Amino acid sequence: MKRNPLRFLGLLGLLGLTGLFTGNPGLFGFFGFFALFGFNEKVDEMLHRNLGRAAFKAFIVSSAGLILGMVSLYFIEPGETAALVAAILFGVIFAAQFLTFVLSYRYYERKGEH
Repeated sequence: MKRNPLRFLGLLGLLGLTGLFTGNPGLFGFFGFFALFGFNEKVDEMLHRNLGRAAFKAFIVSSAGLILGMVSLYFIEPGETAALVAAILFGVIFAAQFLTFVLSYRYYERKGEH
Protein backbone atom coordinates (compact mmCIF):
# COMPACT_ATOMS: atom_id res chain seq x y z
CA MET A 1 0.00 0.00 0.00
CA LYS A 2 1.35 3.41 -0.96
CA ARG A 3 1.61 6.15 1.65
CA ASN A 4 -0.63 9.14 1.36
CA PRO A 5 1.46 12.05 0.04
CA LEU A 6 -0.75 14.49 1.96
CA ARG A 7 0.93 13.35 5.18
CA PHE A 8 4.17 15.05 4.14
CA LEU A 9 2.50 18.44 4.62
CA GLY A 10 2.77 17.67 8.33
CA LEU A 11 6.45 18.51 8.08
CA LEU A 12 5.43 22.17 7.75
CA GLY A 13 4.69 21.97 11.48
CA LEU A 14 8.43 22.22 12.08
CA LEU A 15 8.21 25.87 11.01
CA GLY A 16 6.46 26.49 14.32
CA LEU A 17 9.77 25.86 16.06
CA THR A 18 11.15 29.02 14.48
CA GLY A 19 8.71 30.94 16.66
CA LEU A 20 10.64 29.78 19.71
CA PHE A 21 13.90 31.17 18.39
CA THR A 22 12.61 34.40 16.89
CA GLY A 23 10.10 35.27 19.60
CA ASN A 24 7.34 35.65 17.00
CA PRO A 25 4.22 33.93 18.41
CA GLY A 26 2.50 34.14 15.01
CA LEU A 27 4.64 31.26 13.80
CA PHE A 28 3.13 28.91 16.38
CA GLY A 29 0.16 28.46 14.06
CA PHE A 30 2.33 26.19 11.92
CA PHE A 31 2.10 23.57 14.66
CA GLY A 32 -1.40 22.87 13.30
CA PHE A 33 0.16 21.15 10.30
CA PHE A 34 1.19 18.27 12.57
CA ALA A 35 -2.46 17.17 12.44
CA LEU A 36 -1.93 16.12 8.82
CA PHE A 37 0.15 13.17 10.02
CA GLY A 38 -3.18 11.59 10.97
CA PHE A 39 -4.28 11.05 7.35
CA ASN A 40 -4.07 7.30 6.80
CA GLU A 41 -6.32 6.80 3.81
CA LYS A 42 -4.99 4.61 1.05
CA VAL A 43 -4.12 6.20 -2.26
CA ASP A 44 -6.61 5.60 -5.07
CA GLU A 45 -8.48 7.47 -7.80
CA MET A 46 -11.18 8.68 -5.39
CA LEU A 47 -8.53 10.26 -3.16
CA HIS A 48 -7.06 12.19 -6.08
CA ARG A 49 -10.53 13.31 -7.16
CA ASN A 50 -11.42 14.49 -3.66
CA LEU A 51 -8.08 16.30 -3.31
CA GLY A 52 -8.69 18.08 -6.59
CA ARG A 53 -12.21 19.14 -5.62
CA ALA A 54 -11.07 20.40 -2.22
CA ALA A 55 -8.08 22.21 -3.73
CA PHE A 56 -10.34 23.94 -6.25
CA LYS A 57 -12.56 25.26 -3.46
CA ALA A 58 -9.50 26.47 -1.54
CA PHE A 59 -8.22 28.19 -4.68
CA ILE A 60 -11.54 30.03 -5.12
CA VAL A 61 -11.48 31.16 -1.46
CA SER A 62 -7.87 32.32 -1.84
CA SER A 63 -8.55 34.22 -5.06
CA ALA A 64 -11.65 35.93 -3.70
CA GLY A 65 -9.86 36.77 -0.43
CA LEU A 66 -6.87 38.27 -2.20
CA ILE A 67 -9.06 40.37 -4.45
CA LEU A 68 -11.12 41.67 -1.53
CA GLY A 69 -7.96 42.26 0.49
CA MET A 70 -6.26 44.28 -2.22
CA VAL A 71 -9.37 46.36 -2.79
CA SER A 72 -9.70 47.03 0.95
CA LEU A 73 -6.03 48.06 1.18
CA TYR A 74 -6.67 50.64 -1.53
CA PHE A 75 -8.92 52.57 0.87
CA ILE A 76 -6.34 52.67 3.70
CA GLU A 77 -3.69 55.36 3.83
CA PRO A 78 -0.13 54.09 3.33
CA GLY A 79 1.93 53.63 6.48
CA GLU A 80 2.08 51.40 9.50
CA THR A 81 -1.66 50.85 9.58
CA ALA A 82 -1.72 49.55 6.01
CA ALA A 83 1.18 47.21 6.72
CA LEU A 84 -0.56 45.84 9.82
CA VAL A 85 -3.83 45.35 7.95
CA ALA A 86 -1.99 43.63 5.09
CA ALA A 87 -0.28 41.24 7.53
CA ILE A 88 -3.58 40.41 9.23
CA LEU A 89 -5.31 39.90 5.88
CA PHE A 90 -2.54 37.58 4.74
CA GLY A 91 -2.97 35.45 7.86
CA VAL A 92 -6.76 35.39 7.61
CA ILE A 93 -6.70 34.44 3.92
CA PHE A 94 -4.16 31.68 4.56
CA ALA A 95 -6.22 30.28 7.44
CA ALA A 96 -9.45 30.45 5.42
CA GLN A 97 -7.82 28.73 2.46
CA PHE A 98 -6.36 25.96 4.59
CA LEU A 99 -9.56 25.39 6.56
CA THR A 100 -11.59 25.33 3.36
CA PHE A 101 -9.31 22.68 1.92
CA VAL A 102 -9.27 20.47 5.02
CA LEU A 103 -12.99 20.70 5.75
CA SER A 104 -13.94 20.13 2.09
CA TYR A 105 -11.58 17.18 1.84
CA ARG A 106 -13.00 15.59 4.99
CA TYR A 107 -16.55 16.17 3.76
CA TYR A 108 -15.84 14.51 0.42
CA GLU A 109 -14.10 11.56 2.06
CA ARG A 110 -16.95 10.94 4.48
CA LYS A 111 -19.56 11.39 1.77
CA GLY A 112 -17.85 8.65 -0.26
CA GLU A 113 -18.02 6.15 2.61
CA HIS A 114 -21.83 5.96 2.57
